[in-house]
This record gives sequence, structure tokens and C-alpha cells, in this order.
Amino acid sequence: MNKPGLARARTRATSCTSSPSTSSTSGTRKDADFREWVRQAVRDPASALDLFLTYGRLTPQERDALREAIRDDGDAMGLDTQPLTRALGVIDALVEQARPWRAYVHGDGVVVGAPGRGALAAKNGRVRLHRRFDPPEGGAQVDVREVDVKEAVDRLAALLWDARQRGDRWPNRLAEFADLFDR
Repeated sequence: MNKPGLARARTRATSCTSSPSTSSTSGTRKDADFREWVRQAVRDPASALDLFLTYGRLTPQERDALREAIRDDGDAMGLDTQPLTRALGVIDALVEQARPWRAYVHGDGVVVGAPGRGALAAKNGRVRLHRRFDPPEGGAQVDVREVDVKEAVDRLAALLWDARQRGDRWPNRLAEFADLFDR
């Protein structure tokens, strides 16, 4: 299984818990260590708690890859991972609620927004405010990917600065997004 983010998620998750070491260079050894770590997380509440705490710190892509690996490896070992993966699903929901700001890059544009707050969107060097936040959707012509909010805010800040240097006015209501730039 070679899912994006899986190797990093396995390494981060197993290194932050009281499970076997994954420092060996052998892929076979790392896989065996990971399977043992999954076995411990399914059977031992303290190991499961370590997993939950670590899982919440992973990126969405890493969480998806890790949850799938736990389910697949658990099935291969004959373990019932369903209670564990259900708990991970609850953690996903809690992490998403606690992280209202979302950022996306699509083509040459960037959007940062939050439900109920609106959005700042930039395209072709212009920054605009939107009252509603709807995550952009990709299509055949446009690749949309979620990015770190800080990365997107840095791009927006550079565009706003460039606009100011050209003598353009900043969008009205920009002050409503001031906390976004204080990161």
C-alpha cells in the first residue's frame, strides 16, 4: 500500500507513542513494527490513547492514510479495528470543528475562508471578499487542493501588499479577517 502521506503518518504516529521503534531502515521491519503497534492500540487502552492524541496532530491526508492502514493491517491480522476506527472518525470530526479556517489553492488562485465568516479569495493579482465560504471544487481544467492556512495567508498578504504598492484600495471589511493574519 503506497498511499500519499502513509509513510510519514506511520512514522509520526509510531514515534509519538509507546510502541516499538520504527527507526530501522528496513521496510519489512517498519511494517512489522507498525502491525505490532496496531495490535497494541486495539488491545491496550493506554496505547489507544497515545494513538488518539497523535492522530489529532496529523494532516487530513495523513489521518486518512493512517486510518486506512490501521483498518487494512488489522483485518490482515484478524483484529477487530472497528471500535478504534470509529473513535478516529470522531476525532476527525472534532479536529475539523476546531479548525474553522480552510485554505485552498486552485490554478493561480487562493481562497481562505470559514463557514459563517466568509472568505478572502485572490486570483489574477486581485483580492476580493465574499460573504459566504464555499470550498472551491476542482474539475477537468482546475486542480484544487487544500493547503496549510498559513501558506495561503502568506500568499494573500503578499498580494494585498502588491495591491497597496500599486495604489489599489484594499477590500472593504478586510478588518473582519485581521485575526487570520495574526498567525
